Amino acid sequence: MARVLLYATGQLFGEAVGACLRREELVDGVVVVHDALAVAGTARGSEVDIVLYDITAGGALTAVRALTDQLVEVPVVALTASPNADDVIAYVDSGLVAWVPRDSTLDELVGVLAMALRGETSCDSKVTRSLVDELRRRRESSGVVEAVELLTRREAETVRLLEQGYTNKEIATELHLSVATVKHHVHAVLSKLELTRRAQVGELVRKKPWLLRSA
Repeated sequence: MARVLLYATGQLFGEAVGACLRREELVDGVVVVHDALAVAGTARGSEVDIVLYDITAGGALTAVRALTDQLVEVPVVALTASPNADDVIAYVDSGLVAWVPRDSTLDELVGVLAMALRGETSCDSKVTRSLVDELRRRRESSGVVEAVELLTRREAETVRLLEQGYTNKEIATELHLSVATVKHHVHAVLSKLELTRRAQVGELVRKKPWLLRSA
């Protein structure tokens, strides 16, 4: 059996859902909170096992992220509108372990809570594919960021000028270096970014412009 903390912006809605949950065998008790700032403290003071958080209000995910940072051991489940793939990715980023559309049945809600308490979750197949694609994108981006962080200051400056189409001679003039030194920097940049042609540097930066900020 589990103690549940329910956060809901609407008092009537929160009390109604809380009353329904108290009748379930899974639930040992329900604490209903309507003040977002009181959720973390109440969860710790009441020693709850799981948090059910209504995120339909604007800006709720920022609050959820702060909450999950404080309640590392307590799973947080979202009450939400029917989410799409982008929503789910944002939920996962904020630290939510599962989500329940507000038009779900009580049995469905309890089922999700039970799974979350077991360390499990369920996900629509299309959303799962989107999550896989997002993980792949982040892995690829992470590798590039790590490479960029290995660039020296001169190599980073070389990246900026390569992106603008500068020749080695023009880079040498701009940076007050010899052409031989510039060739060395260009070779190092291509090696660290795992590229084979200088034109690919510009292509990479245009595809991921934030790399210039990292450099």
